[in-house]
Order: sequence, then structure tokens, then C-alpha cells
Amino acid sequence: GPQLGYAHARGEYLYLMDGDMRLEPGFLPQALAFLAQHPEVAGVGGRVVEQNLDSLEYRERQRRADQVEPHRAPGPVDRLDGGGLYRRVAIEEVGYLSDRNLHSYEEFDLGARLRAHGWRLWRLPVTAVSHRGHDTPPLRLLRRRWTSGYACGSGELLPASGAARGLAGLSLFAGLGILFGFFW
Repeated sequence: GPQLGYAHARGEYLYLMDGDMRLEPGFLPQALAFLAQHPEVAGVGGRVVEQNLDSLEYRERQRRADQVEPHRAPGPVDRLDGGGLYRRVAIEEVGYLSDRNLHSYEEFDLGARLRAHGWRLWRLPVTAVSHRGHDTPPLRLLRRRWTSGYACGSGELLPASGAARGLAGLSLFAGLGILFGFFW
């Protein structure tokens, strides 16, 4: 989906976000102003606010975002999980927006490719999107992620982008994907 949208888009900037997200009013003007002032920055994101805190996954994601994950903190980051506004010229330089063969970690892959070409990524201290997420029960979700290949996304990432040096930030769940991704 993201790559197809990129192929048909004609603007100077592209906003990458999931279908279950809502762009917050006021974010784009701030993001555009930041990019105008920082030509070395390929993409800029903001805070992702989780709406479905009944789900253990999203409750934990929000907790980690608030406490531990450096790529979700304001300032320079290695990837824009939850989407962001990107310069078309930067995407053209790295060849493509999203590898259609990856089942997950697309933002990690894009960040690794952009940084390898000397671009920077930045997260602003403002809300960019709200994310609803799914209401699927945990075991059913795990099964769906396993059968769809999503659980093996991190294993697909290694050969796709050569991003092994950034694996320290991946979760245990992603580690299982690495273990089984090569056999999938």
C-alpha cells in the first residue's frame, strides 16, 4: 500500500501513516516549517497517541513510548514508527518508500536506508497522529500475526536493508521473528 501510494503521489512531501490512524490538526504546518529550516532532515514525525488502551499491546506500547524507547522521544531518531512526513527527494534517493516483501518493520527499514545515505530523521514534541489499533483478543492476534508473516518481519528486515546494527532496539517479539524469519 505505501509503495503504491508513493508511486502515484506527485507532491514534494509524502505522509506515511496506517489506515487506523488520524492525523492531528496543526501537525503538518509545524512539520513543514521544521523541514524548511532543516534541509538535512528527510522526515519528521511527532507523538503517536494510542486510543485503544483496553488492549494490552497498545497499553504497553504507550508505556514504552513514555519511558524507554528513544526513537519515540523528541529529537533526532533512527526511525519514525507511527509514520511521518517525508521529503520526496530523500525517498527517491534511497530508491523506494516501502519494500512490499516486508510484513512489518517498514519504518525501521526506511530509516536505515535514509540514514545510510546521510539523511536524518526527527521527532517533534507535538502530537502527530492518534492510533486506534485493533480490538482482536491477544491469542487470536498472535495467531494472525504468525500466519500472515508479520511475526517474521524482523527476520525479513536483515536481508532487505542490512540493518543488523540497529537490532538492539527490537523487542523480544521481533527477536522471535529473526529466529524463525529465515525459515519462513
